[in-house]
Amino acid sequence: MRTRVISVLAAGLLLVATTAFAAKAPDWSPCLDCHDDESLTLKTQAGETLALAVTAKELGASVHKGVECQGCHPGINLDSHPEGKPVASIEQYRAGASKACLGCHPAAKLKAKAQHAGVVTDNPKVTCGECHGSHQIARAATLSGPTAGNDYCLRCHSRSIVAQRPGGGTYSIRVDVAKLKASVHPDHACVDCHADFKGGAHPSAGQTHAVASTRACATCHSEKLRQIEGSIHYTLLRSGVPGAPGCTDCHSAHEVAPKERYATLTGSPCRACHGDIFTAYAGSMHGTARATESHLDAPLCSDCHRAHDVRGTANPALVKAACIGCHPAAAKTHDAWLPNAALHLESVSCAACHAPTAQRVVALRLTEKGTGRTLTEREVREALGPDADKVLGNGSGIDGLGLWNAVNLLESKRTASAAKLEVVGRLEVARGAAAHRLAAKSGAVRSCESCHEAGSKAFDSVALSLARDDGRPKDFKGTQKMLTEAGAVIAVPDFYALGGTRSIVLDWLLVLALAGGFGVIAAHLTARLWTARSRKEG
Repeated sequence: MRTRVISVLAAGLLLVATTAFAAKAPDWSPCLDCHDDESLTLKTQAGETLALAVTAKELGASVHKGVECQGCHPGINLDSHPEGKPVASIEQYRAGASKACLGCHPAAKLKAKAQHAGVVTDNPKVTCGECHGSHQIARAATLSGPTAGNDYCLRCHSRSIVAQRPGGGTYSIRVDVAKLKASVHPDHACVDCHADFKGGAHPSAGQTHAVASTRACATCHSEKLRQIEGSIHYTLLRSGVPGAPGCTDCHSAHEVAPKERYATLTGSPCRACHGDIFTAYAGSMHGTARATESHLDAPLCSDCHRAHDVRGTANPALVKAACIGCHPAAAKTHDAWLPNAALHLESVSCAACHAPTAQRVVALRLTEKGTGRTLTEREVREALGPDADKVLGNGSGIDGLGLWNAVNLLESKRTASAAKLEVVGRLEVARGAAAHRLAAKSGAVRSCESCHEAGSKAFDSVALSLARDDGRPKDFKGTQKMLTEAGAVIAVPDFYALGGTRSIVLDWLLVLALAGGFGVIAAHLTARLWTARSRKEG
């Protein structure tokens, strides 16, 4: 009995050993009889030369060394091979070979890994063999990681491949090797910036990837990160707004150029997102001057809006400061010909006169006295609660009385320690693009009648302008006659263009008041002179 058991066990061990040996050493000789020849090639229909040579050494060093040739080439029949089937191109041949891989490595399982998600498709741009090899296939662990250098990453990323955005749509993740080497970062390893990709890890991209890439730049450019953190761009990016720009959107991810290139019309990255504004700027006196070699000091986008700490334009003081920064003598220049120039420069934006074809709007801002801070839409809505839509006009437009009531209601809901509110009016350009279409000073508005006459088109549009959270303005339409109503006189006491705003009755009352004031002075002086003369004669 014991002898029989030992015999069965020995036979079983021999079977296992034989099976294991067979798995490790399949018979490749029928194929290698022909394919173990370096000169064996095939001419594709595209005129390419496809190498068909395979050696036993390559197969023996592969992770698939236990697989028969037919395991990856199931359509081959040795009785009729070679069949002389035409091959359209090397790309088509490799794509067909990749489909064979899916027999053991299902697409669904491969796509679960981010490094495969963008390439495992019905018509792959990158085939399995291009990364893993065709016959001497290495283990994945030996292919990945920083020790493999940039060549490992570029196996895929030098190809025309795309990645899927979480919210839909795709974007290119191709890296132009020549441009990468010509960038200001030619000696960086991929993992210097893509730190999360070390050790074979390959996280999926998405909106958070844009934030992460910005943080990666901050590793070397920490001072720039401090600047952008309060900017309108980073506020939008951090809030998850689709398309909000990070560092790589302006500077490119892999083709980062010296900063001098961005200081040109053709190199300005702003045009990518602000095309209509950039077109208006290019046709302005600033843009046309910048286009000539003799005026390279003419302002570009970053000269007015700054390159990294870009702010929204809800605060008009920022816009005014940008203009005064290049034209410090503006106040003195205007004072030479413009009556009450200081008040004009405070109440009228530069573009309202220097962009003469633009539509204008009277922007009324709820502002804190003393600080000059413009209230945000969020603040107003939180303070007013259910009454917010009614106060903001609910799409029908705010009238003068409604504005006055809104200020009173807001004051009643604010804390006692909060700064008092006032409504500050300013004549501005209605749309951002038009504000950049600046004319030469000879074409600027210099006619008093353009504002100081009844029915002036400058006051056709009125809006309550609040600030968004990111610093951009948001306008709520006012009624066309808003500035001529009695409520506006109380709500906006400091914005008044004689003959153009308010009612004609108030204009005449002002004229009569002025005339009366001068009349009293004249009468007083006349009386004094008459009295003095009478005393002298007496």
